[in-house]
Amino acid sequence: SLQPKQYLTSVQTFLASMSFGRQTRISRADLRSLDKNAVHTRHFQNDGDIAGAGTLITKTDRKQLVVPSEETLKVPVVRKEKVCTIQQHTVQGKKLVPVTKVKEVPETKLEVQVVIVNGKREKRYVPVTTMKRVPYTDFEEQVVDVTVNVPI
Repeated sequence: SLQPKQYLTSVQTFLASMSFGRQTRISRADLRSLDKNAVHTRHFQNDGDIAGAGTLITKTDRKQLVVPSEETLKVPVVRKEKVCTIQQHTVQGKKLVPVTKVKEVPETKLEVQVVIVNGKREKRYVPVTTMKRVPYTDFEEQVVDVTVNVPI
């Protein structure tokens, strides 16, 4: 007959009124409401001797109930902010450096020589080889230390 939320709050007030750790007598209606909301139940055996006929027997039922409870709490929201720190690291790198070098290349030219053959002047072309120095640019690797700002 009770609404689910109302019923749960009535069970919570009932549980709050109980003294935990000690034995407590409860009514059948309260036991039914606890059984209905229990997630887990555990029964304990009574190891007492049964008395003879005509005597009054008192039996104690022991039952452990696990009843879920709901609480509404206000939790403060803490936002994490990014902490940006910058560290300087030294990184080794390679750099190509231009270097001017000279290469010797053989160069052949034809020179005109005047030769007298049988009393006549003749022009003859004679190859003359000389070494010519030709400059060129070459690139050499050089190790360089570079300082870099690294965000952490």
